[in-house]
Amino acid sequence: MTGKFDYSQLEKIQSQCNIVSVISNYLTLTKKGKNYWGICPFHDDKNPSMSVSEDKQIYRCFSCNHAGNAFTFIRDFEKIPFLQAVKKAAQICNVSVPELDNIYEEKKISKEDAVAYSLLSDLLNYYTYNLRTSEGKKALDYLYNRKLSDDVINHFKIGYAPIDGKKTIDFLRAKGHNVEDMIKFGIAIRSSDGIVDPLRGRLIFPITNKDNKPIAFSGRILENDKNLPKYVNTQETELFHKSDILYNYYQANLHANKEKLVYIVEGFMDVIALYRSGINSCIATMGTALTSNHVKEIKKLIVPIRLLFDSDEAGQNATIRCMELFDGSNIKYQIVKPLKDYKDVDEAINKLGSEGLKNLLNIVYEPMDYRLMNLAKKNDLNNYSGKKEFIKQSVSSLSKTIKDKIGIDYYLKKISDITLIELGIIKEEFNRIYRPPVIKINVTPVAKKSKQYSAKEQLHIRFIHIMLENINAIIRYQKNEVSLFLSEYEVIAIHILEYFKNHGKIPKPETLYSVINDQESINLLTEILDFVEKDKSLIDLEALIDEINRESMIYNIDQLIDKVTYDPSLNELERGKQLHDLNKQKKKYISK
Repeated sequence: MTGKFDYSQLEKIQSQCNIVSVISNYLTLTKKGKNYWGICPFHDDKNPSMSVSEDKQIYRCFSCNHAGNAFTFIRDFEKIPFLQAVKKAAQICNVSVPELDNIYEEKKISKEDAVAYSLLSDLLNYYTYNLRTSEGKKALDYLYNRKLSDDVINHFKIGYAPIDGKKTIDFLRAKGHNVEDMIKFGIAIRSSDGIVDPLRGRLIFPITNKDNKPIAFSGRILENDKNLPKYVNTQETELFHKSDILYNYYQANLHANKEKLVYIVEGFMDVIALYRSGINSCIATMGTALTSNHVKEIKKLIVPIRLLFDSDEAGQNATIRCMELFDGSNIKYQIVKPLKDYKDVDEAINKLGSEGLKNLLNIVYEPMDYRLMNLAKKNDLNNYSGKKEFIKQSVSSLSKTIKDKIGIDYYLKKISDITLIELGIIKEEFNRIYRPPVIKINVTPVAKKSKQYSAKEQLHIRFIHIMLENINAIIRYQKNEVSLFLSEYEVIAIHILEYFKNHGKIPKPETLYSVINDQESINLLTEILDFVEKDKSLIDLEALIDEINRESMIYNIDQLIDKVTYDPSLNELERGKQLHDLNKQKKKYISK
C-alpha cells in the first residue's frame, strides 16, 4: 500500500455514503416494505433474495447469507482491495475524501503471475529503450511525424521491437527469464529461425490491466504493406483476454470522477489524441467488438459515457452494437457526432488542435436522436415505402428503449416532424407495436428464514449486543471477566474490543463490517443484528455475565469429558474416576 489512511475517518465517510445509492449503481433494487430487494450477485440468484436496509446501512442475502455494508459490497463485487472500495463508494456518492487520492493497495498475486509481471515489465523496459536507439529512430520519427511529443510517448510507454527477433529473446534470457515462460505468456514464438519475438520490427503499444501492470503488447507496422496486418497483438494468455481488456482503463478510472465522463474510442492513437487535447478519461476497444465483459468494466467507472468511433460504416456499425449492449445495462451514454471530415480522432486533432477537437467532441446526440438520424439515412423519406419503414423501425426502437411518457411523447412528435406524417397516426402505430407488459416480473423477496439459536448462542448474541451499547461490557471483557466460549462469536467480540482500544469509543454496528475481514464473521454479525432487533428485552449485565461464565464452565467440563472418554492412554479404572469427578463438577454448575 502507498500512503497512509486514518481508519478513524471510516465512520464519517460511511455516514455520507448511502448503501442504497451505492448498490443501485450495480443492481436494480425494488423497495418492498422498509427494505430494498435485488438479485444477489454472489450466487446464482433467480428471485430477489438480497435485502438492503437503508436504516441499518447493511445488506444481506437470505439465500447464500452473504452480507456486509456499502464498502464490502463494492470490495466483493468488483474484487478490489478495501480502501479502493471505500474510494469508489465516496465517488458514487460525491463525497470528497482527498486523503484517499494517494492510497493504493496492491492486490495479492500468485507466484506464477509474479513471474509473468516481472517478465512483461522487463520486456516493456526493453521496448521503450529500443525506441531511442539508432535502429529505433525510424519508429521514433514516425511518432514525431504524427505530432506525438516525448512527454506523450513516455506517458504511454510506446516502444520499438528490434527487427531481429532473437535480440529480444537474448535480452530476456540475460535478465534471468526462461524461454518456456516467454512462450507461455505470449511474447515469444517458435519459427523456422528459432525462438523469436512475434512483434519484431514493429512500433509497440503496451497493454495493461486495471492495476496498470503490463499484460500484453500490440505491434504496429511502420510502413503500409497490404500483405501484413497493421496491428498484431501478443497471443491471449491467462492474463490477457482481449474480450475483457480495454486500453487505458487504469488511467480512465483514475480520472473519470474528475472529468465527469469517459470517452470510448476504437484504437490506441485515438486515446492518445484525446490525451493530447487534455482528456485522460478515455478507453479503447482495440479494434474488437465491445463485449458484455467490457460493459461490466465500463459500468464500474460510474460516470456517463460518450461513444466516439470512426465515421466510416464500420465505425458507425460498432456504435450501434455498443448502444444495444448499453441499453440493457443502466449505463448513461451519448454519441459524439461523427467526425465526417476526418478519418479519425488523431487526424482531427492534428488539423484542428486541442481546442478545435474539444469543440467537436461536445456536439453529441442522445441515443434515440442518433437512432433516428441513422434510420433516416437508411430509408428514403421521399417516398411512401421509405417513410413507412422508417416509422416502423423508429417506433419499434422507441418502444424498447424509452420508458417514460414524456420521452415517448417527445420522440413521437420528432418522428412526426421528420416524416411530415400526422402525430395521431404515428401514435396509433406506436400503440399498435407497444404493449405494456401484462405479466409482472416476480419481485417477491425470498422469505426471511427465522434461524433457531441455542441457549448458549443466545447468551453470546446478547452480550455482543450489549458491547455495542455499553462501554462497561467492553471493559469487563477486556479484563477477562467474561468467558465467551463459542469461538465464532468471540471473533466479533475481539473486533469490538480492538476498535475500542484504537479509537476510544464503541464502534457503530455498520462500522464493524469495515474492520472484519472474513466473510463468515460478517454474515454472523448480520444475524446477530437481526436477532437483537426482534429481542427487545432488557438484560442485566451482571446477571448475563454470571450466566455466560457458568455456561462456559459447563462447556469446558464437557470438552474435558469428551477428551477423557476417548483418551487411549487411560485404563478403565482411571477413566471412570476422572469422569466421576468431572460429572460431579458439572452437576454443581448446573444446579447454580
